[in-house]
Amino acid sequence: MALYTPEDKERMIGFVGQLMNNSNLRSESMANREQHIIIFISQNEAQLRPTFSDPRFFPHLNWTDALKLLLTVLKDKVINDLQPRINTQLKALKFTVPGSVCTEGSSLTVELNKTHFETFLSKILSRREVRQPIDAALKLLEHNQFESYVSKAVERREYVYNELFKVEKLSCELSEVVNYFKLLLLLRCAAYIRLPISTNKKSTPKNLPDLQRFPAEIPIYHTLLKKIFNTELPELPESFITTIFDSFLPVENTPMEAASARFLRVMHTWGYDFRPGQKVDKGAETQAKSWFNIQRRNARSFGYDPKQLEEFYKIAADEGW
Repeated sequence: MALYTPEDKERMIGFVGQLMNNSNLRSESMANREQHIIIFISQNEAQLRPTFSDPRFFPHLNWTDALKLLLTVLKDKVINDLQPRINTQLKALKFTVPGSVCTEGSSLTVELNKTHFETFLSKILSRREVRQPIDAALKLLEHNQFESYVSKAVERREYVYNELFKVEKLSCELSEVVNYFKLLLLLRCAAYIRLPISTNKKSTPKNLPDLQRFPAEIPIYHTLLKKIFNTELPELPESFITTIFDSFLPVENTPMEAASARFLRVMHTWGYDFRPGQKVDKGAETQAKSWFNIQRRNARSFGYDPKQLEEFYKIAADEGW
């Protein structure tokens, strides 16, 4: 039962709106603003406590209840931004996937259930730790990043093309490969859910990025997330789940034929830093060229495929991206 009144909620909506519209955050996405605001709240609790107890704000709410209301309002604002964007992308996706992307040489098709997909994404959207990954994924989809880089890789017929179509043998049309990557990327966001990992009688919530420092616990997480996938998306092919898991492995630990996983790792990371519409100063490097240039120099440190990054850097440079 809510301890706050409708008036409290309206007042908090106004307060959160002011934080969201701070000039320092206007260039950030709603999901990124949420994280910045949460950090701001945690760092300024001592100053905010007396402010919230002021008669003009929430004098009848204790700090815990006021903070809970703030986080609820903040969460609602971000979900109200992300959910319509998800819906728009799902309308454009195809949920019939060529079997050849799942099993080499297969002529069958895989039918994913769109309703299950929609419901699953809506569920995980309620998890704070998943909202930034979803936002990063949506930016890539909204601005046709997969179409851009995959099509140019196909034109060039170099490393990325050979890895995807010759080694991994994704024997289907370009549009189907792009669609496949988009589905995988959205599902990859689920691996950011923090699940209770029990070791030595202690249970700590962790996600796959957290577990890069605890490799022995990764199989436990795989089992837990796979169970969620099998429950929520029973029609999801095993190969989809394997590719998602492989996409969190450093390049030296991925199977030779897992080019899609390595590609997803790079592209999803690019989505975090991608700033659509960002102006480029005269004489400065373009956004994508600059980003891929930095990443290719540090590829091994971050577990990326250096040859993929090298090719994407060249593509960005040639295309003025």
